[in-house]
Amino acid sequence: VIANVGSEYVLLSELEEQIALISERQGGKLPPDVRCLMLDNLLTQKLLVNQAKIDSVEVSEEEVEAQLSARIEQILDYM
Repeated sequence: VIANVGSEYVLLSELEEQIALISERQGGKLPPDVRCLMLDNLLTQKLLVNQAKIDSVEVSEEEVEAQLSARIEQILDYM
């Protein structure tokens, strides 16, 4: 583990994998600060995932069914 963002972790293996993929695509020509840029990219991804987990709203099936039934009744009342 090289970084922790909330409940998300960035692993050294993830960083190395991303650098290897970029190196393959670029034919081995990488900018000198590629490790820093890739780490920044991974941290941003993990931050977004962590924030999405925090912002998620859980709704039960019963709540969905109740809302759906209420809207169907409302539509039928207009007819």
